Amino acid sequence: MRILPPLETLRVFESAASRLSFKMAAKELCVTPSAVSHQVRKLEQILKTQLFRRHNRKIELTDAGSIYLAKLRLALDEIEKATGEVATLGRGNILTLSMPPMLMLSWLMPHVSSFLEQNEEVNLRLLDTLRYVDFDQEQVDAAIWYGYGDWENLNIEFLFYEDMCPICSPQLVSKEGALSGPDDLARFRLIHTERRLSQWSTYLSAAGYECVDTQGGLRFLNSIHSFNAAINGLGVALGNRQSVLSYVQKGELVIPFELSVKLPQRPGYYFVCPPDNLKIKKVQIVRTWIKQLTNSTCYKTQ
Repeated sequence: MRILPPLETLRVFESAASRLSFKMAAKELCVTPSAVSHQVRKLEQILKTQLFRRHNRKIELTDAGSIYLAKLRLALDEIEKATGEVATLGRGNILTLSMPPMLMLSWLMPHVSSFLEQNEEVNLRLLDTLRYVDFDQEQVDAAIWYGYGDWENLNIEFLFYEDMCPICSPQLVSKEGALSGPDDLARFRLIHTERRLSQWSTYLSAAGYECVDTQGGLRFLNSIHSFNAAINGLGVALGNRQSVLSYVQKGELVIPFELSVKLPQRPGYYFVCPPDNLKIKKVQIVRTWIKQLTNSTCYKTQ
Protein backbone atom coordinates (compact mmCIF):
# COMPACT_ATOMS: atom_id res chain seq x y z
CA MET A 1 0.00 0.00 0.00
CA ARG A 2 1.27 3.46 -0.92
CA ILE A 3 1.94 5.86 1.95
CA LEU A 4 1.31 9.35 0.60
CA PRO A 5 0.59 12.77 2.11
CA PRO A 6 -3.00 14.01 1.64
CA LEU A 7 -3.48 15.52 -1.81
CA GLU A 8 -4.75 18.76 -0.30
CA THR A 9 -1.47 19.37 1.54
CA LEU A 10 0.43 18.79 -1.70
CA ARG A 11 -1.77 21.24 -3.61
CA VAL A 12 -1.29 23.88 -0.93
CA PHE A 13 2.47 23.37 -0.76
CA GLU A 14 2.83 23.53 -4.57
CA SER A 15 0.87 26.80 -4.71
CA ALA A 16 2.73 28.44 -1.81
CA ALA A 17 6.14 27.25 -3.01
CA SER A 18 5.52 28.45 -6.56
CA ARG A 19 4.59 31.94 -5.35
CA LEU A 20 6.73 32.08 -2.21
CA SER A 21 3.70 33.57 -0.50
CA PHE A 22 1.12 32.05 1.81
CA LYS A 23 -1.15 35.03 1.11
CA MET A 24 -1.09 34.57 -2.68
CA ALA A 25 -1.58 30.84 -2.33
CA ALA A 26 -4.57 31.45 -0.09
CA LYS A 27 -6.08 33.76 -2.72
CA GLU A 28 -5.60 31.18 -5.45
CA LEU A 29 -7.07 28.35 -3.37
CA CYS A 30 -9.88 30.47 -1.88
CA VAL A 31 -8.84 29.81 1.73
CA THR A 32 -7.26 31.90 4.47
CA PRO A 33 -3.49 32.39 4.83
CA SER A 34 -3.66 30.65 8.21
CA ALA A 35 -5.24 27.61 6.52
CA VAL A 36 -2.34 27.53 4.05
CA SER A 37 0.16 27.78 6.90
CA HIS A 38 -1.62 24.96 8.72
CA GLN A 39 -1.51 22.63 5.70
CA VAL A 40 2.17 23.37 5.09
CA ARG A 41 3.05 22.60 8.72
CA LYS A 42 1.03 19.40 8.49
CA LEU A 43 3.05 18.34 5.44
CA GLU A 44 6.33 19.20 7.16
CA GLN A 45 5.30 17.05 10.11
CA ILE A 46 4.48 14.13 7.82
CA LEU A 47 7.81 14.49 6.02
CA LYS A 48 9.68 15.33 9.22
CA THR A 49 11.45 17.96 7.16
CA GLN A 50 11.32 21.75 7.08
CA LEU A 51 10.22 22.95 3.64
CA PHE A 52 10.22 26.74 4.20
CA ARG A 53 12.32 29.28 6.05
CA ARG A 54 9.91 31.77 7.52
CA HIS A 55 10.89 35.40 7.90
CA ASN A 56 8.88 38.40 9.08
CA ARG A 57 7.57 39.41 5.65
CA LYS A 58 8.61 36.62 3.33
CA ILE A 59 9.22 32.92 3.05
CA GLU A 60 11.81 30.99 1.10
CA LEU A 61 12.28 27.33 0.27
CA THR A 62 14.83 25.20 2.04
CA ASP A 63 16.98 22.91 -0.09
CA ALA A 64 14.62 20.07 0.75
CA GLY A 65 11.66 22.25 -0.20
CA SER A 66 13.17 23.09 -3.61
CA ILE A 67 13.85 19.43 -4.37
CA TYR A 68 10.40 18.40 -3.24
CA LEU A 69 8.72 21.14 -5.32
CA ALA A 70 10.52 20.08 -8.50
CA LYS A 71 9.56 16.43 -8.11
CA LEU A 72 6.04 17.23 -6.97
CA ARG A 73 5.42 19.38 -10.05
CA LEU A 74 6.34 16.48 -12.31
CA ALA A 75 3.97 14.20 -10.43
CA LEU A 76 1.10 16.73 -10.46
CA ASP A 77 1.64 17.36 -14.19
CA GLU A 78 1.26 13.64 -14.83
CA ILE A 79 -1.86 13.47 -12.68
CA GLU A 80 -3.34 16.44 -14.54
CA LYS A 81 -2.49 14.89 -17.91
CA ALA A 82 -3.95 11.52 -16.94
CA THR A 83 -7.09 13.17 -15.59
CA GLY A 84 -7.58 15.10 -18.83
CA GLU A 85 -7.08 12.02 -20.98
CA VAL A 86 -9.50 9.91 -18.97
CA ALA A 87 -12.06 12.73 -18.93
CA THR A 88 -12.07 12.77 -22.74
CA LEU A 89 -13.02 9.11 -22.74
CA GLY A 90 -16.24 9.77 -20.92
CA ARG A 91 -18.29 8.56 -23.88
CA GLY A 92 -16.58 5.17 -24.06
CA ASN A 93 -13.65 6.49 -26.09
CA ILE A 94 -16.01 7.45 -28.90
CA LEU A 95 -14.59 10.00 -31.31
CA THR A 96 -17.17 12.00 -33.24
CA LEU A 97 -15.98 13.24 -36.62
CA SER A 98 -18.30 15.39 -38.73
CA MET A 99 -17.87 15.88 -42.47
CA PRO A 100 -19.86 16.47 -45.70
CA PRO A 101 -22.08 13.50 -46.63
CA MET A 102 -20.68 12.94 -50.13
CA LEU A 103 -17.09 13.04 -48.92
CA MET A 104 -17.92 10.52 -46.21
CA LEU A 105 -19.64 8.16 -48.62
CA SER A 106 -17.19 8.24 -51.51
CA TRP A 107 -13.84 9.03 -49.88
CA LEU A 108 -13.80 8.00 -46.23
CA MET A 109 -16.05 4.94 -46.01
CA PRO A 110 -13.90 2.64 -48.20
CA HIS A 111 -11.05 3.10 -45.67
CA VAL A 112 -12.94 2.92 -42.36
CA SER A 113 -12.57 -0.85 -42.03
CA SER A 114 -8.77 -0.76 -42.14
CA PHE A 115 -8.73 2.12 -39.63
CA LEU A 116 -10.86 0.17 -37.16
CA GLU A 117 -8.67 -2.92 -37.52
CA GLN A 118 -5.55 -0.91 -36.74
CA ASN A 119 -7.07 1.26 -33.99
CA GLU A 120 -9.32 -0.94 -31.88
CA GLU A 121 -9.14 1.52 -28.98
CA VAL A 122 -11.01 4.20 -30.94
CA ASN A 123 -14.73 3.95 -31.64
CA LEU A 124 -15.78 6.20 -34.51
CA ARG A 125 -19.02 8.14 -34.60
CA LEU A 126 -19.34 9.66 -38.08
CA LEU A 127 -21.67 12.64 -38.41
CA ASP A 128 -22.59 13.50 -42.01
CA THR A 129 -23.46 17.18 -42.21
CA LEU A 130 -22.53 20.29 -44.18
CA ARG A 131 -23.01 22.45 -41.07
CA TYR A 132 -20.09 24.07 -39.33
CA VAL A 133 -20.76 22.44 -35.98
CA ASP A 134 -20.40 24.35 -32.72
CA PHE A 135 -17.64 22.50 -30.88
CA ASP A 136 -18.55 24.25 -27.62
CA GLN A 137 -22.17 23.13 -27.72
CA GLU A 138 -22.08 19.80 -29.58
CA GLN A 139 -20.34 16.52 -28.81
CA VAL A 140 -18.01 16.68 -31.81
CA ASP A 141 -14.28 16.13 -31.41
CA ALA A 142 -13.08 17.04 -34.90
CA ALA A 143 -14.44 17.76 -38.37
CA ILE A 144 -13.64 18.03 -42.02
CA TRP A 145 -15.07 21.32 -43.25
CA TYR A 146 -15.68 22.50 -46.78
CA GLY A 147 -14.89 26.12 -47.55
CA TYR A 148 -12.02 28.56 -47.65
CA GLY A 149 -10.31 27.80 -44.33
CA ASP A 150 -11.06 31.22 -42.84
CA TRP A 151 -12.68 30.13 -39.56
CA GLU A 152 -11.54 31.71 -36.30
CA ASN A 153 -10.23 30.29 -33.00
CA LEU A 154 -9.78 26.77 -34.36
CA ASN A 155 -6.95 24.52 -35.43
CA ILE A 156 -7.27 24.44 -39.25
CA GLU A 157 -5.22 22.15 -41.50
CA PHE A 158 -5.57 22.11 -45.27
CA LEU A 159 -6.31 18.71 -46.78
CA PHE A 160 -7.04 19.21 -50.47
CA TYR A 161 -8.68 21.60 -52.90
CA GLU A 162 -12.00 21.01 -54.55
CA ASP A 163 -11.23 19.92 -58.12
CA MET A 164 -14.43 19.98 -60.14
CA CYS A 165 -15.13 18.05 -63.33
CA PRO A 166 -18.24 17.20 -65.39
CA ILE A 167 -19.75 13.77 -64.77
CA CYS A 168 -22.51 11.71 -66.33
CA SER A 169 -23.49 8.12 -66.92
CA PRO A 170 -21.95 6.30 -69.90
CA GLN A 171 -25.47 5.46 -71.09
CA LEU A 172 -26.39 9.15 -71.30
CA VAL A 173 -23.57 9.87 -73.73
CA SER A 174 -24.45 6.81 -75.80
CA LYS A 175 -28.08 7.94 -75.97
CA GLU A 176 -27.69 11.68 -76.52
CA GLY A 177 -24.54 11.73 -78.64
CA ALA A 178 -21.05 13.18 -78.25
CA LEU A 179 -20.18 15.30 -75.24
CA SER A 180 -16.64 16.42 -75.97
CA GLY A 181 -16.72 19.96 -74.61
CA PRO A 182 -18.80 22.77 -73.10
CA ASP A 183 -20.37 23.65 -76.44
CA ASP A 184 -22.15 20.28 -76.44
CA LEU A 185 -23.81 20.94 -73.07
CA ALA A 186 -26.73 22.70 -74.75
CA ARG A 187 -28.09 19.26 -75.73
CA PHE A 188 -27.93 17.94 -72.16
CA ARG A 189 -29.73 18.66 -68.91
CA LEU A 190 -27.44 20.25 -66.33
CA ILE A 191 -27.60 19.01 -62.75
CA HIS A 192 -26.87 21.64 -60.10
CA THR A 193 -25.81 21.26 -56.46
CA GLU A 194 -26.93 24.40 -54.69
CA ARG A 195 -24.68 24.01 -51.66
CA ARG A 196 -21.55 23.76 -53.79
CA LEU A 197 -19.34 26.86 -53.76
CA SER A 198 -18.30 25.97 -57.32
CA GLN A 199 -21.31 26.16 -59.66
CA TRP A 200 -21.67 25.48 -63.38
CA SER A 201 -21.62 29.22 -64.13
CA THR A 202 -18.40 29.93 -62.20
CA TYR A 203 -16.76 26.72 -63.42
CA LEU A 204 -17.40 27.43 -67.11
CA SER A 205 -16.65 31.15 -66.84
CA ALA A 206 -13.29 30.42 -65.21
CA ALA A 207 -12.48 28.22 -68.21
CA GLY A 208 -13.46 30.93 -70.71
CA TYR A 209 -16.95 29.71 -71.61
CA GLU A 210 -19.10 32.58 -70.33
CA CYS A 211 -21.65 32.20 -73.11
CA VAL A 212 -22.85 28.71 -72.16
CA ASP A 213 -26.39 28.85 -70.74
CA THR A 214 -26.40 27.33 -67.25
CA GLN A 215 -29.77 28.56 -65.98
CA GLY A 216 -31.94 25.50 -66.59
CA GLY A 217 -31.70 21.95 -65.39
CA LEU A 218 -32.27 19.84 -62.31
CA ARG A 219 -31.33 21.15 -58.88
CA PHE A 220 -30.48 19.50 -55.56
CA LEU A 221 -29.27 20.86 -52.24
CA ASN A 222 -26.61 18.18 -51.66
CA SER A 223 -24.06 16.66 -53.99
CA ILE A 224 -24.91 13.12 -52.88
CA HIS A 225 -28.25 13.48 -54.71
CA SER A 226 -26.64 15.11 -57.73
CA PHE A 227 -24.33 12.12 -57.99
CA ASN A 228 -27.24 9.70 -57.87
CA ALA A 229 -29.07 11.72 -60.51
CA ALA A 230 -26.03 11.61 -62.78
CA ILE A 231 -25.62 7.85 -62.25
CA ASN A 232 -29.27 7.40 -63.20
CA GLY A 233 -28.79 9.26 -66.47
CA LEU A 234 -30.78 12.37 -65.57
CA GLY A 235 -28.15 14.78 -66.86
CA VAL A 236 -24.62 16.11 -66.48
CA ALA A 237 -23.44 17.15 -63.03
CA LEU A 238 -20.37 18.80 -61.61
CA GLY A 239 -18.53 16.63 -59.12
CA ASN A 240 -15.48 16.91 -56.95
CA ARG A 241 -12.86 14.76 -58.63
CA GLN A 242 -11.91 13.11 -55.37
CA SER A 243 -15.46 11.88 -54.89
CA VAL A 244 -15.85 10.91 -58.55
CA LEU A 245 -12.92 8.51 -58.87
CA SER A 246 -14.46 5.40 -57.34
CA TYR A 247 -17.60 5.79 -59.47
CA VAL A 248 -15.52 6.20 -62.64
CA GLN A 249 -13.47 3.13 -61.77
CA LYS A 250 -16.66 1.10 -61.34
CA GLY A 251 -17.98 2.31 -64.70
CA GLU A 252 -20.99 4.07 -63.16
CA LEU A 253 -19.82 7.52 -64.25
CA VAL A 254 -17.58 9.03 -66.91
CA ILE A 255 -15.77 12.35 -67.14
CA PRO A 256 -16.75 13.37 -70.68
CA PHE A 257 -14.24 16.22 -71.06
CA GLU A 258 -11.62 18.14 -69.11
CA LEU A 259 -11.21 21.90 -68.72
CA SER A 260 -8.39 24.04 -67.39
CA VAL A 261 -10.13 26.07 -64.70
CA LYS A 262 -8.54 28.83 -62.64
CA LEU A 263 -10.85 30.19 -59.99
CA PRO A 264 -9.95 33.45 -58.20
CA GLN A 265 -10.68 31.77 -54.86
CA ARG A 266 -10.73 28.01 -54.56
CA PRO A 267 -12.76 26.04 -52.02
CA GLY A 268 -11.14 23.13 -50.27
CA TYR A 269 -11.43 20.65 -47.44
CA TYR A 270 -9.84 21.22 -44.03
CA PHE A 271 -9.32 19.20 -40.86
CA VAL A 272 -10.76 21.36 -38.08
CA CYS A 273 -10.93 21.07 -34.31
CA PRO A 274 -10.50 23.21 -31.18
CA PRO A 275 -6.77 23.63 -30.41
CA ASP A 276 -7.11 21.86 -27.04
CA ASN A 277 -8.52 18.76 -28.74
CA LEU A 278 -5.16 18.15 -30.40
CA LYS A 279 -3.89 17.10 -26.97
CA ILE A 280 -6.38 14.21 -26.90
CA LYS A 281 -4.93 10.90 -28.02
CA LYS A 282 -7.97 9.72 -29.97
CA VAL A 283 -8.07 13.01 -31.89
CA GLN A 284 -4.35 12.67 -32.62
CA ILE A 285 -4.96 9.16 -33.98
CA VAL A 286 -7.80 10.23 -36.28
CA ARG A 287 -5.94 13.37 -37.40
CA THR A 288 -2.93 11.25 -38.41
CA TRP A 289 -5.21 8.84 -40.28
CA ILE A 290 -6.97 11.65 -42.17
CA LYS A 291 -3.65 13.24 -43.14
CA GLN A 292 -2.24 9.91 -44.32
CA LEU A 293 -5.40 9.16 -46.25
CA THR A 294 -5.21 12.57 -47.86
CA ASN A 295 -1.60 12.09 -48.92
CA SER A 296 -2.30 8.67 -50.41
CA THR A 297 -5.59 9.30 -52.19
CA CYS A 298 -6.06 13.00 -52.94
CA TYR A 299 -5.09 15.38 -55.68
CA LYS A 300 -3.57 18.55 -54.24
CA THR A 301 -3.67 20.62 -57.39
CA GLN A 302 -2.79 24.27 -57.13
